[in-house]
Amino acid sequence: MHSARIRTVLALLAASLALAACASVASASSRQYSLIQDDGLLLGAPAGASAAMDQFQTIGADIVKVAAHWRWVAPDVESSTRPNVDLSDPANYNWSVLDHAVKGIEQRGMTPWLMITAPAPDWASSRSNSVKQPGVWQPDPKAFGVFAEAIAKRYPEVRYWSLMNEPNFDIWLAPQVGARGVSLSAIHYRKMYVEGRSGLDRGGAGADQIMFGELAPRAFDQVKGAQATQPVRFLRDFFCLDSRLKPLKGSAA
Repeated sequence: MHSARIRTVLALLAASLALAACASVASASSRQYSLIQDDGLLLGAPAGASAAMDQFQTIGADIVKVAAHWRWVAPDVESSTRPNVDLSDPANYNWSVLDHAVKGIEQRGMTPWLMITAPAPDWASSRSNSVKQPGVWQPDPKAFGVFAEAIAKRYPEVRYWSLMNEPNFDIWLAPQVGARGVSLSAIHYRKMYVEGRSGLDRGGAGADQIMFGELAPRAFDQVKGAQATQPVRFLRDFFCLDSRLKPLKGSAA
């Protein structure tokens, strides 16, 4: 990516954060959407999920964001062997809980936003005793893209997507930080985003709003073995930039 374009992207990200901060003191406009998320309710028992969606509708939510956990819907999640089925075919997944949420949101006149995220099934991730939950150690990017294709085919009515939740935090993506403070998670997430974006394209969602990032706002010191990556460092490493936002060259790259 050209350095000027990269700086523009980062500037837009900073501007978006500034606008978000101002929104709390600005009066609402007719073009401002209200968004809500509560996966603990929406992905729980059907009765509780329905009650939550009723409440969301009552308080005037426009968009309801729901996490689409790869591990929760994929086949044979605890097997180390990839299932011998077409994993781009949505018929090979269990969508029951997500179906209830997406349909319920739409039936109440609200718009669903699906966040496709790890943890992954065991057959699509490396194993490590150091991680806090299975399926987050370097998930297979190409398999992630195939899952994105399947979910896009399952929900052609969805128009808002994002790829991964808080990839700069080790409960969602590991390892986080390598030698010299390099964000290994940013490097791996770049691969996952590229494949996930391609999968959404193949599934028919290429013209939709597709977001990236979803970063945790805070992190620990940027040292090897850290539990999280600082958001600014994550974005720099994602775009292969140095501390002055210049493209990395030579051994640094």
